[in-house]
Amino acid sequence: MSKVKIAGHASGSGTLTIQAPDTSSSRTITLPDATGTLLNSDGDGSSLTGIAGNTPCFQATNSADQTGLADNTWTKVEFDTEAFSIGGTYDDTTNYRWTPGVAGKYYIAFHVSGLSTDTSAHKETLWIIYKNGVAVDETKGYLNQMVNYGMGGNLTAHAIIDLDADDYVEAYAKNNTNATTWNITGDTGAFWGYRLIGT
Repeated sequence: MSKVKIAGHASGSGTLTIQAPDTSSSRTITLPDATGTLLNSDGDGSSLTGIAGNTPCFQATNSADQTGLADNTWTKVEFDTEAFSIGGTYDDTTNYRWTPGVAGKYYIAFHVSGLSTDTSAHKETLWIIYKNGVAVDETKGYLNQMVNYGMGGNLTAHAIIDLDADDYVEAYAKNNTNATTWNITGDTGAFWGYRLIGT
């Protein structure tokens, strides 16, 4: 028969109290057959920690146009409105980048729309996710339209990326048109990511 043993910490002087609930029913707590750390609560049990979840995570959007961008040149997309950032840090004012704060494997993605300033012929559009200033994934889309755009939000750059706590990710886009400039359209994109649990 298995035994339950409660051992005090060698350097501690506190008392461990196991308090029965205020109930007339019998309660059974089944421990897992593994070594690990029990959950902690904030006092009322409403906020348990220790449960694995898809955090840290974040999402941001772009509220303003980016205009006069150089043709066929990688441009950072300025996702300047943070929807949320849990566990990590999103910079929505200067560098438009996210730092997770916790090492792990992360799903990172973004999409955005833009306009060419030339209405003629073939446009080549590229999306790329950067990690620490280096491209790690690319989604390339070709739009051959005789209308005034060269990018669409229907294509998404995405990747599973290993990140250390102080790594950062950014979103870049490029439009290769017949014009000298192009524009990223505000309120058309989103940039998001989350940690993958169990990996």
